[in-house]
Amino acid sequence: IKPIFTGFSDNTVINQMQLDTTGANLSLNIKTNSDLTSFLASIQNPDVFSSVNLTSFDLNPTTGYTAAVQLVKK
Repeated sequence: IKPIFTGFSDNTVINQMQLDTTGANLSLNIKTNSDLTSFLASIQNPDVFSSVNLTSFDLNPTTGYTAAVQLVKK
């Protein structure tokens, strides 16, 4: 799961994280476009995840992006 968080600034907040043997469920507040780009690039790694489901995605002009994902490991 570590590769997901490399490149984030201090402005990205993990709201919720659930880990188990099959993968992870994450909910994040992402404040900048560059952090969003980094996050999306990191979850597309086919060597780490067999499936990535974006379960919700919102934009608030004041607070940034909120994303929830379900990641299934290989």
